[in-house]
Amino acid sequence: MALHGSFLPGQQSVLSSFQIHFTYLGFLENQPSNMDVTLNSGRGAVVLKVTNNGDRPIQVGSHYYFIEVNPSLIFDQRKAYGMRLNIPTRTTIGFEVRYLTLRHYIL
Repeated sequence: MALHGSFLPGQQSVLSSFQIHFTYLGFLENQPSNMDVTLNSGRGAVVLKVTNNGDRPIQVGSHYYFIEVNPSLIFDQRKAYGMRLNIPTRTTIGFEVRYLTLRHYIL
C-alpha cells in the first residue's frame, strides 16, 4: 500500500523481470579433464642450503618471501631474493635446529 499511486513498480513486478541463473554464490562449474596440470612451468628455480642457527624449530609458509624469514635461518640471501618455497599452497616447511636442509625455491 505504501507505493500505491507513486507510479513506482511494485515489488512483484521488479523481481519477476530478473532471472537469476546461479546455483549458489561462488559456484564454479568444474568439468573433469584428462590433461595434466603443470605448476610453476617456465619459472626460475634455485636450490639453497639452509641451516637453522637458532634454538627453536622455524616454520616457513608457502607464500612467504624467503628473504624475509627469521634471521636465525642461514642461507645465501642474494640467491633467495624474490623467491618463495616450492611447496603447495597453505603448507609450511619446518627447519630443525642445527640441521642443514636443501630446498627448491621458485620465482
